[in-house]
Amino acid sequence: MNSQALHPEHCSHGALLQRGWTEAGIKRFLKAPDKTAPNPHYRRGADMKLYLLTRVESMEKSEEYLIFCKKNKTRKQGAISAVRTKKEKLLRDVAGWEIHITRQNLTDVLQDAISSYNERRADRSEDGFIYEPASLNSDKEFLYRITVNFLRHRCSPYERKLTETAGKVGTKEAYILLNQNIFKRISHIFPELQAECDRQLEEKIRQYLEESNNLHVH
Repeated sequence: MNSQALHPEHCSHGALLQRGWTEAGIKRFLKAPDKTAPNPHYRRGADMKLYLLTRVESMEKSEEYLIFCKKNKTRKQGAISAVRTKKEKLLRDVAGWEIHITRQNLTDVLQDAISSYNERRADRSEDGFIYEPASLNSDKEFLYRITVNFLRHRCSPYERKLTETAGKVGTKEAYILLNQNIFKRISHIFPELQAECDRQLEEKIRQYLEESNNLHVH
C-alpha cells in the first residue's frame, strides 16, 4: 500500500517531488514536516516526512511560490541552454579539425602496423601473456584491423584530440564525431581499408548508444 492511501490527508516527500516541488522549494516554503510515520516499504528505513495536503495546496497557489517556480524554471532553461551551447561549440571545433594521413604503399603500412602490434604484445609477454606474432601471412581481416588501429592511433592526431575533449560538455558526441572523421579520412586515403573502417565505426556507435541507454535506465 502506498503512502497516499495510508495517509490521505498528507503528502509524502516523494509525492511532493512528483508534484513538481524541488528540494529547495520544500525547505524554503514547507520547512519541517507536519508529522512523520514509519516507512511502509522498508521496516528499517527512515521515517517518512509527511506534509498536510491542505498546506501544500495552499502554498502552491501563493504568489511567492509561483514566482519562485517561474524563476526556477527560467534558471533550468538557462542551464539547459548553456549546456547546449557548449556542446554545439565543441562539436563545431571537432568538425573543423584537420586529419592529416598521407598515402603510402599499403604493404609498407601493413608492415609498420605488424611491427607495432608485435612490439606491444612482446611487452605483455613479460607478464606471462602468450601471443602469436603477426606477419604478412596472418589473416587478412586481422591485418586490416590492426592497420586501421595503427593509422588511427599512431598516424593521426587521435590521442591528442581525445585529450583536448576530455571532461568537456559533449565529450561522448565529440568522440563519435572524431572517429567518424578519422575513419572517413583513412578510407579516403586507403580505400582497401574502408570495410574495416566502417565496421569499427559501427561498433563504436553501437557501444555509445548502449552506454547512453544504460545511463537513461539507471
